[in-house]
Amino acid sequence: LGRHVLVFNCDEGIDSASMGRMFTGIVMSGAWGCFDEFNRLKQEQLSVISQQIQVIQDALKGKRSSVTLLGKELSVDAHAGIFVTMNPAGKGYGGRSTLPANLKALFRPIAMGRPDKELIAEVTLFAKGFNEAKDLG
Repeated sequence: LGRHVLVFNCDEGIDSASMGRMFTGIVMSGAWGCFDEFNRLKQEQLSVISQQIQVIQDALKGKRSSVTLLGKELSVDAHAGIFVTMNPAGKGYGGRSTLPANLKALFRPIAMGRPDKELIAEVTLFAKGFNEAKDLG
């Protein structure tokens, strides 16, 4: 089984109307939309986009069958989801901005790190029945 995931690489050229059309497709189809480098969008667009996401999330949380987006009444597939990735503003990543607080509140932050490959291998070996997995490393 799988989930249809649409990945969009965000940049300064994407406006709120374009995002709204992408959100429309995601909401109606039940796909997941992953917006990569979300904080590359222009600051002035983020307010409108924030409102669009809020409307969608409210409809999903409220288990509503329809939502109004871009002035149109749309059917809502409850499997739809919106996710974003961001690189830090500054720190060698040019063109990124800090998200406004109201937009940050719509998403749950997680941090990514480098996996400990040795630990992963050890746990996998123990799970497969190797009693001396530490010694094999």
